[in-house]
Amino acid sequence: MGLRFEALQGGVHGQNRSLALLARNEGMKQADLARNAHVRPSSVSEVLERLEKSGLIERRRDQKDRRVLRVYLTDKGRAKRKQQCPLVPLCWPLDGAFE
Repeated sequence: MGLRFEALQGGVHGQNRSLALLARNEGMKQADLARNAHVRPSSVSEVLERLEKSGLIERRRDQKDRRVLRVYLTDKGRAKRKQQCPLVPLCWPLDGAFE
């Protein structure tokens, strides 16, 4: 699926996967997103920067630990995820990855 699916969906490699993970885990730590996506933290940081510039996500400081960044989908990000999901059987393994 990978790169071809990303291209069809207008995403860059990693962006659609990040949206899928966030759809199931709103407010997850940026570090946890990197770990669950099996990428380096620096790589997820680059992906999130692009998603944030596109208005699909927002990063917020954790209220209890200001060192921690938590990531949330915006309304635009949720709409894009809903648009993607029907094209992926069971939204492939990412949906349910944390159950």
